[in-house]
Amino acid sequence: MDGVHGFVMLQKKYKVKTTGVTISKEQVSWHEEKVKAEKVENSQMWCLDYRDIPKNKKYDKISCLEMSEHVGVWKYKSFVKQVKNLLKDDGLFYLQIAGLRMATQAEDVCWAFFMDKYIFPGADASLPLTFPIFMLESGGFEIASVQTIGIHYSLTINRWYDNWVKNKAKIINDPKYGIKWYRLWEWFLAWSTIIARQGCSACYMIVAHKNTNDFNRSQWVSPDQI
Repeated sequence: MDGVHGFVMLQKKYKVKTTGVTISKEQVSWHEEKVKAEKVENSQMWCLDYRDIPKNKKYDKISCLEMSEHVGVWKYKSFVKQVKNLLKDDGLFYLQIAGLRMATQAEDVCWAFFMDKYIFPGADASLPLTFPIFMLESGGFEIASVQTIGIHYSLTINRWYDNWVKNKAKIINDPKYGIKWYRLWEWFLAWSTIIARQGCSACYMIVAHKNTNDFNRSQWVSPDQI
């Protein structure tokens, strides 16, 4: 829950105006409590579908944190088009997306189908790196950089697993969850820790911008090199 909130709260450090988008009412409420407690201004979060973001808005930077997997393969083209239309011509797009390695093995496929059936139904855009790169480039973007952080993600998931197991009694005694829900996520988090560590799954951090002649590519080099 704190992923989007954390990015939005960067406003406090860099003194910029930020807007977060989520479909979770609980996340919006939690964010508003944090903003009020920390006395942060110009930091807002909207509860709406990403497709309903006002089209008359233009942003200097757009960040997407592991949401686009759930857009789906068939809607990914329109998603990229929407991002491009919302981004200023000199703006940057940061995309963090979970994926799979290209040379899949039997275990990779089993884990992916388990996740799709029990954890994230319809998250069919978790694919090899070639997919988001192709969609971005064919949608009018140029890739500035790509970093693979699968091993870092493994460490993060392992901490989620530890917290989940630590709260076992609380979870199984909650009528909203119970033992079945606990066991599904215990299995998923443990398996995902191993899968990411051994390279079956991955996580990519992609920075892109509009592929235009006028874009200032000189910003990627130091002034003394120009």
